[in-house]
Amino acid sequence: MSGETSTTSEPKGLYLGVLDPILSFWLLIPLWTGWQLLFERVFKTTIPVDTRRHLHPAVPEAYQCVMMGLLAWALSTMPTQPPWASLVFGFAVYRAWEILVYGLKWVLVDRGPLYDYRRSLLTFLFNLFEVAAAYTIMAFRMGPGMEGQQWQCTWESVGLAFKLEMPHTLQAPYAGFFTVESGFLVLIVLACVLGGIQRESIVGSRAGTRAA
Repeated sequence: MSGETSTTSEPKGLYLGVLDPILSFWLLIPLWTGWQLLFERVFKTTIPVDTRRHLHPAVPEAYQCVMMGLLAWALSTMPTQPPWASLVFGFAVYRAWEILVYGLKWVLVDRGPLYDYRRSLLTFLFNLFEVAAAYTIMAFRMGPGMEGQQWQCTWESVGLAFKLEMPHTLQAPYAGFFTVESGFLVLIVLACVLGGIQRESIVGSRAGTRAA
């Protein structure tokens, strides 16, 4: 979660006009929405951006760190006894879904300025690891026999994501779902890099013009 952009009132057309309220519906990602409202309204952890106040960038970073810590714990322990096994499986499904919804919202709905493209790049790279860990947990639950190989499976999945290849270590349908979602995240990462290069070149050209 980067929490870096704002939504403007510009005309969106039919497609984006439909997607905007759907992807902004809080029940799609209730954990993140609750965390966001807690720090915005209770702790007042906001900063001024343009003419509005927005969530401090450390808040979504802290949320992502908590989620990564829980996924790392689940990946290391891989509980097999109920109710922990079901809870861990449900959490992995939720986190993969949450990242997908937020990524779609970040690309298709949010239109405000970025705080820092480098921060967005790191955020989505960490998301890529989270998605690989989440799908490994799901595949482990549905396909026993992966004991001791979950971390290896996760890192292999991350590497294959950049090649847009389907990981052979994940069973169907998780391999297909992971390939689609991780490919989407890789495209966002590339967009962050290209956007950052473009912004740096624009800033550099403006500075050169002023110096001249």
